[in-house]
Amino acid sequence: MFERVWLTWKQHRFETGLVVAIGLITAVAALIEAWRLNSVGFPSSCLSDGRVPYWYDPAQAVTACQAAGQRFHDIHNEFDFGLVAEAGQLLPFLAGLALGAQLVAGEIDGGTAPFAWTLADSRWKWLLWKLVAAVLLLVPFMLIAGMAEDVLQGAVNPGLSAYASFENYTARGIFWVLWGVAALCGTVALGTIIGRASPTVLVALVICIFARGTLEPALNATVLRPLAVLELPRIHTPGELVVSSGGLYLDGQPFSGDLQTWYQDNETCTALAGGGTECHSPEQGPEDSSYAIPGNQYWPVVARGAAAMLAGTAVLAALGFFLVGRRRPY
Repeated sequence: MFERVWLTWKQHRFETGLVVAIGLITAVAALIEAWRLNSVGFPSSCLSDGRVPYWYDPAQAVTACQAAGQRFHDIHNEFDFGLVAEAGQLLPFLAGLALGAQLVAGEIDGGTAPFAWTLADSRWKWLLWKLVAAVLLLVPFMLIAGMAEDVLQGAVNPGLSAYASFENYTARGIFWVLWGVAALCGTVALGTIIGRASPTVLVALVICIFARGTLEPALNATVLRPLAVLELPRIHTPGELVVSSGGLYLDGQPFSGDLQTWYQDNETCTALAGGGTECHSPEQGPEDSSYAIPGNQYWPVVARGAAAMLAGTAVLAALGFFLVGRRRPY
């Protein structure tokens, strides 16, 4: 087993090095940025809902909270910090598709697939060992990077645990592994159809970007929806995940009328001494509500999301095996 895995890594040296570089460089960069934020030493007594607040009044006397907060946000707003904090939006996909495009499409493109399939006991077994090697490479390095991003998230909100907040949660932690493995299996299936490495990478990148933008809302609306509770009215709770809108509510009841008409009908008008009238809108009217998941449900949410993504990844892997078994060797 080890010999076959090692042979796959050696055969794809560039892609192997790319995965290692993505995982380690991202992890080191995230830990450095977390250290920079932590080194500010922002007083815990100055936190607002676990976060470092902004101060907007330049005329206000500078306090210890303001001075530290300014240094904190100067670091947080830097371009390089933004790149590291958002690395999970793209880099796991790059690691997965770089490996996946070479496992089958690279072999077909290079003309080595017919010979390899002739020597192998079966095409399925040949692909299985390649996938095992790729997964064994991806998982540890993507996990290292994802855990470092969790540390960075904890530094961004010093009073709020990264595991009690859904802020950026699908771009850190275990989701680095999930996105990487899904991209790997999907690219293997796509590469088997296309049969050329470079076009496979380009098409897979477009598909990955589309999946990144659409899968999270789809999970919120389906898999995670049962965990959400209705908030009346819509209130901001640190770390919560808003799944969907709950519509407008008035006095605890759904409001379906026209908002502008309601305010017009409920104006309070008084006659003025000099003639005319003065009207005032009610101070409180129909309010926004939402279905949200509190931060203490972080692990159940991650478990449900991971299960859904793993099920989709298994389907992609099965499709890859099916296509390899039927692919002509050219």
